[in-house]
Amino acid sequence: MHSARILMTGTPKEVFAKPDLLKKTFLKPPSITQLAQSMKGIRNDTLTIDEFVEQL
Repeated sequence: MHSARILMTGTPKEVFAKPDLLKKTFLKPPSITQLAQSMKGIRNDTLTIDEFVEQL
């Protein structure tokens, strides 16, 4: 939500994969997702450590 409006609906994987959209809200993705988004070759929708390790 932003200014009492719903900006997006979806699964956590879909929502947290949109860092530009999240900047408009007070939501932050999980730390592992933030790390994945900062690395090349790692999907930006990674939510768990296991998902992250599988991509290394």
